[in-house]
Amino acid sequence: MNKAIFIPILLFVSFICVVYFILPEYSQIQGLNDQIAKKTNFLQRKKLYFQNLKERLAELEDYEQSLNIMSVALPEDFSLPSLLSFFYDEALKSGMILKSIDQSDVDSEEDPSIKTKQAYFNIVLDGTFASFDSFLNKIESSSRIIETQAISLKESGEQLPEFNLQVKVYYR
Repeated sequence: MNKAIFIPILLFVSFICVVYFILPEYSQIQGLNDQIAKKTNFLQRKKLYFQNLKERLAELEDYEQSLNIMSVALPEDFSLPSLLSFFYDEALKSGMILKSIDQSDVDSEEDPSIKTKQAYFNIVLDGTFASFDSFLNKIESSSRIIETQAISLKESGEQLPEFNLQVKVYYR
């Protein structure tokens, strides 16, 4: 009879131990496993995010040279001395004589969607046709965006022909 009472009591005590000691620990372990899974998922998403950022940075570095060229082609500020020096140097390299440079105000319809500004110049040069052609090629092939608007020619006897050139210079 001792054994008959002892087995149910032992089963009841083991059931109580399971309910009060093992099940709370098991649910706590399950909660911790859920938190670990959430943190792992969060870290994987962050890892993918940073990997994507590194790829974008590499793409931007590929375009860095192009962006530098664009900043030279469309400078932030309009530097009149550097532009006049550019025209003067290119005229000398081409064998032209720079007689005058005047900044002109030309009315033009500006599109508000375009974020560039424009400055117009009248350049008067003396020289041969070949040197004038060389000067035009150098201006048009320069890194700055310069557009030729009009060209006029004035010949006067035995003197070198006088070229009047109107150009448009773009800046930001």
